[in-house]
Amino acid sequence: AAAGLGFWAGVYPTDVIKTRIQTDSEASPRFRGIVDCTRQVFREGGWAALYRGVGPCLSRAVPANAVCFLVYEWASAYFRNALAA
Repeated sequence: AAAGLGFWAGVYPTDVIKTRIQTDSEASPRFRGIVDCTRQVFREGGWAALYRGVGPCLSRAVPANAVCFLVYEWASAYFRNALAA
């Protein structure tokens, strides 16, 4: 679970920039690219703008990663037993 939290804490600003570019208008784009988008978002709100919405993402990371590990362990045990027979 801590790995998921660490991952999202480091990657979240990149995800914010990706989402802003994906939702930008094609007819009259606001951003010229990744660097331009990053600069504009940072100018709008500093570091806080790059981490806006991180709370729900981090609260989802704990159960999501726990389920991944649980399913991996179940599948691993199942295939170990199935191949041993």
